[in-house]
This record gives sequence, structure tokens and C-alpha cells, in this order.
Amino acid sequence: MSEKIVHALKFKILDGIYDHVVRITCRDNTIKNSLISIAQIKGACKVLDVGCGTGTLLLKIKGRYENCDIVGVDADKRILEIAKLKADKKNINIRLFDAYAQELPFDENTFGVVVSSLLFHHLNNEDKTKAFKEIHRILKKDGKLILADWDKPQNPLLKFGFFMLRLLDGFNNTELHLKGELIKLIKQEGFKNVIVDKKINTVFGTISIWSAQK
Repeated sequence: MSEKIVHALKFKILDGIYDHVVRITCRDNTIKNSLISIAQIKGACKVLDVGCGTGTLLLKIKGRYENCDIVGVDADKRILEIAKLKADKKNINIRLFDAYAQELPFDENTFGVVVSSLLFHHLNNEDKTKAFKEIHRILKKDGKLILADWDKPQNPLLKFGFFMLRLLDGFNNTELHLKGELIKLIKQEGFKNVIVDKKINTVFGTISIWSAQK
């Protein structure tokens, strides 16, 4: 497994403005609200956000589902500190773990729902595969994965926007996204009922939200 942490905006110094940038360029509120709606969380569910970043999605989920146990993992300790500060400021109780998506520190069959937003395009193909394998392992029977990330651009203008993003985030790790083939890796690791629930166009290309079941 690669030990290198890829910062959300490539450079660590930019971590502090991440929320502001994605809100403007990636329609972040639309993506996260759509992801939560698609997840259809019920009861006192245990929810894991893989690659939780600054905690925006975690806080949205906890704000809507107070009885849920909300957990986040990220390999960037500094970004987790930002997430904790945001949670403390709003007096919201979430649990945060310093961990890689490829090595989740949880037992099998622990979570009813796993969510992830804009993490997987940062991972190389080997680590993508490992991460999906780990998510499948820690999900309960019939548990759900809801994933938002870049997908095949829907027109030439969006393809150009995605090219600009790939200059920042890397060409090798975004190749499957450009080809629209991320869904193949999800199915490959044993998930069933894998579908694209929604496509959202942004200045940097097309983001899809997939749902899948263990």
C-alpha cells in the first residue's frame, strides 16, 4: 500500500481553503445532499465516511440523523483536526480515526452504511481495489455503499474541465474515471445491485453517485 498522503488540493498548505474551493467548483452541497438522500439511512444505523476530509458530510448526516453512530476515517491527521474543530464548534458528536481506506480499523460486518465523497480518484487502481475490498468486509449483510466521485465526462466541455482537474490530481489515478470504468471495480469486489443513481455536472467534469449493496 502506498504510504503517501495525497492532499485534497494536492498541496498541504491549501487544506484550510478546501471547503470553500469545492463548494464553488464542485457543487459540494448538491453532491452531499444527494448522497445522503440516496443512502436512505434508517434507525440507529452505524455510518462510516471513508476519506471524510474536513467532516462536512459527517456533520450533515449527524445533523439529519441524530440517533446514528457516525464515524469518519482519513489518513491526513491535519485534515482530521479541521473536522474535529468543526464538530466541536457545532457541538456535534462524531468519531474520527486516522486510517487509510485500504486498511480500515474495524471488524467485519460493523456498518450498515458506508459513504465516500471525492476520495477514490486520489487512489491508484491497486489501492482502489483494496479500499473496495475493505469496505465490503466491514459492511453488514445487505449493507450499502454510496459513493460520489468523478465519472466519464458527458460532453467535450466537461472533458476539458476534467483534464484541468487531472493536471492537479494526477492522470494515472483518474484514468478509470475518465473511461467511466470505476463501476467495474465496485462489482469486481463482490458488490451487487451497483447502479448510478445521479450525475452532477460541474466546472471540472461529471460527478456520479453510485449505490451498491453487500
